[in-house]
Amino acid sequence: MAGGTAAMASKPPFTRDQIVSATDVARHWRSRVEPKLREFPYVLVFSGSDPRTTILPYDQFEVLWQKAEKAAELELELEVLARVLHAAVSGEQMIPLADVMKEFGITPDELVGDVDMDDE
Repeated sequence: MAGGTAAMASKPPFTRDQIVSATDVARHWRSRVEPKLREFPYVLVFSGSDPRTTILPYDQFEVLWQKAEKAAELELELEVLARVLHAAVSGEQMIPLADVMKEFGITPDELVGDVDMDDE
């Protein structure tokens, strides 16, 4: 997608060809599921007329997992930034990290790799 951003749909799109029944997963994996996984990025498993689960190749799952972890980190960073900006604009004092750690019993060793600690 060069030059633009993708609009997120409320649900991922799929075609009828991507649907397999739960029975096919259990009884006909090689003949009915694996060919679909070679053709499509994911396959939906239906039980009757209800979608129950989605199957995707493991390498795609790893990529999705990494993106989800990064999104969670970015969300936390955004929250911290919003609080810092709010404190700067409102003039409110922020609680020092050392005080928060003391109140909740968090040691510097538990934060290794997560934050840089000053020698205060």
